[in-house]
Amino acid sequence: MWNSVKQGWGITLDAKSDTLYVTDGSDKITRVNAKTLEEQSQMTVYNKDGSPQSLLNELEFVGGYIWANIFYQNAMYKICPCTGAILERIDF
Repeated sequence: MWNSVKQGWGITLDAKSDTLYVTDGSDKITRVNAKTLEEQSQMTVYNKDGSPQSLLNELEFVGGYIWANIFYQNAMYKICPCTGAILERIDF
C-alpha cells in the first residue's frame, strides 16, 4: 500500500492533523493521510549527534510528540513529528 513502508512495526495517529505515523523498523517514519490513506512524506529519525536511529518500534502520539521504543532497548524516545529529531530519552 505505502511504497516507503516495508514492514509494519508501529503506527500511531495524530487525530488533530489526521496524520498516521508509520515505522517499519528502520530509521524512517512515514506520514500517511488518515482519511485517504495516501502516503504524504517520510522523515529520518536522528539522535542529537545527527546519526540516524534505526529499529524504531511501537509508536504512540502523546502531547504533540511521537513516542517510540527502540527494539532491544529499555527506553522510550520522544520524537519531534516535524523534524524527526529525538528530543528526549527515558530509560526504564
